[in-house]
Formats: sequence, C-alpha cells, structure tokens
Amino acid sequence: MKSFTEQSDSAILHLIECSKRMIASIPSQKIRNRNYERRFSVFSDDNDEFKIFITQSIPNPIDFSIGLLFDEYLLFRCNGFHGPTKSGSYQYEHHAIAHTHTLTAEDILNGRERKPTKIENVTGQYIDVESALRYFLRRCGIINFEDFLPQAMQLSIEGE
Repeated sequence: MKSFTEQSDSAILHLIECSKRMIASIPSQKIRNRNYERRFSVFSDDNDEFKIFITQSIPNPIDFSIGLLFDEYLLFRCNGFHGPTKSGSYQYEHHAIAHTHTLTAEDILNGRERKPTKIENVTGQYIDVESALRYFLRRCGIINFEDFLPQAMQLSIEGE
C-alpha cells in the first residue's frame, strides 16, 4: 500500500496493526513549545513509511502524547493525563484517564484526519510515558522495538 486509498475503519485498523520495523534508534529529544519531543519513522513489510511522534509536557510530565501517522492521517494516539483546567475541572472527562484516540472513516469524511474521535479508556494499560510507549509499540505492530528498547525508554525529563 503506497497511499491511503481505502478509507474504511477496517483499512485504518489494518494500517495501525500491520507489522512495522524500526530501522534506527529513536533520536534524542528536543525541546519545543514547553514539551520534550521525539520524531522517527518505522516501515511496513511493503516499505510504507509511518511516522511516530512522542511529546511530553515539561511542566506536567504525566501529560504526554504518542502518535502514529500515515501520509497526513493521524491513525492512533496514546495520551496521558491532561490534567484539570485552572478552575480544577476537566475540559473533557477522558482527560482525567489514560486514553487512546483512533481515527475512523467518519473522521476522514468530516475533515478530521488529524483529530481522531474514537476514544478508548485504557486505564491500567499504562501509567506514564515509558509504559505508554511500550503499549503503543505493541499495539501498533512494531515487531522489533525490543532491539531499540533501551533507547526507547530513555524519555524521562530528568535525562537531558
């Protein structure tokens, strides 16, 4: 598959779960907009390129996002705890729990290629950016991530 031509829920799920390989270590984190950030690519058996991003808030480390993109579509994203607003309430109920967002065909029809609306509560699957990354890599079919795991796990804000 060289382009995202079939825009169905099953095609999206296939893209998320198909086997992918890392071919290089995860690059060092950079600071951007009060976040630590890392970006790298993984490749399917058909040599399709998928991009992965990891962002983590510097002032609030439990607020993080790990996402999988294909072409310009954000297929899947794991989020940490966004935290409450200044008033102490949560903007959205799911911001208080570990959750994922999955792109749907309806999202694409509605012009939400980068804002997946299907939300799943994954409380208990991960509690921080390191355990979320392990969950994400498994969920997204990255079959050789263990080869790069020492580098993949060096994401804490204490490091650099």
